[in-house]
Amino acid sequence: MRAPRLTATLLLLVVAGCLPSGRLNDGCHWVGDTTSAGAPGTRAHRVHLIEDVRIAQALGVRHGDSIHGHVNTPDGREARERCTIASMQEIMRRHGVTGAELSSLTGARILWVDLATLYLPVITIFGWGAAALAQRVLIRFAEEENAIAIGILTIAAPVVAAFGVAFIQMWAWNIESILVRDGHISYRVFQLPVTRHGWIVWFSGMAVFSLAAAREFRRRGCLTRGHRSLSPLSIAPRVRA
Repeated sequence: MRAPRLTATLLLLVVAGCLPSGRLNDGCHWVGDTTSAGAPGTRAHRVHLIEDVRIAQALGVRHGDSIHGHVNTPDGREARERCTIASMQEIMRRHGVTGAELSSLTGARILWVDLATLYLPVITIFGWGAAALAQRVLIRFAEEENAIAIGILTIAAPVVAAFGVAFIQMWAWNIESILVRDGHISYRVFQLPVTRHGWIVWFSGMAVFSLAAAREFRRRGCLTRGHRSLSPLSIAPRVRA
């Protein structure tokens, strides 16, 4: 029952992090905004502005696609940029912020959304897969061949981490499509954490794989020692002389 509950929880969190559908349209109309976004400098104000910037980008992409389709043409880019700039100007007018402030928030992420929909699920899935792979490697070698097993796991770590980066990229891409309610991510793919911090993700993948392999290696050692302690010689009755 644990897996269905976790899946349902993840889906609820994804839905909660989606851009509000009532503010999205293909005609580049700025709707549904409110001037009561919290006092300037507060966390609530910043979160509201981040959402506004993401909506401005979403309106631009939708507007360009509605005119020219999902084709990266000069006319399509121009329509997208024109709509995005107009939406940004509307944000500045309504909330009294500068273009520099909005530029600093372009590509900014809402931490709890990324934690719930990206970091925690990906670390859990990748950690589980890393542990399963390390276990399959270790069971092929006897205890006296530990050096060989460790060597193979060491070589495998960067390769597995590279596959992990590709997996995380696909996961992030699909989650972002849900969050922005649009299958066309466009240039927003370059704002994803894994795209912006690919090397950090790769090194983190190696660290997770190494920890999972070390845990499986330790578990195998405990199991081996346990089997030894329960060997027939150890439990056989002693014969008194």
